[in-house]
Amino acid sequence: MSVFISYRRDGGKPVAKSIYQSLCDEYNIFRDTERIENCSDFIVIITETVFDRCTEPNDWIFHEAQIALRENKNIIPIFVGIQKFPSNVPEPLKEICRYNSIL
Repeated sequence: MSVFISYRRDGGKPVAKSIYQSLCDEYNIFRDTERIENCSDFIVIITETVFDRCTEPNDWIFHEAQIALRENKNIIPIFVGIQKFPSNVPEPLKEICRYNSIL
C-alpha cells in the first residue's frame, strides 16, 4: 500500500515527519505530487492556516487536494492545533470536510 502526505512546512512539517516515520516500515510514503495517482491513501495535515494560500496560483496544497478528490483517494485529514476544519476551505475542496478526521 502507498500513502501520500500533504502538508504545509509552516505548522505541518513536524506532524508529517512523525507520520512518515511511523508508517514507512509498512507503507510506501510519497510527498511528490506526481505520485498521488499511484497512492491508495492521501493524508492531509490540517492546521488553522493550511488553506490561506489556496487562492495563490500553483498552491501545492490546493493542487494536491484537488488531485486526491478527482482520483477518489481515501482522504485522511489530520487536525493539528484545531478540532475542526477552518472556515476558509476553498469551494473546490469542500468535499474534504466530509471525510472522517483524526485529532
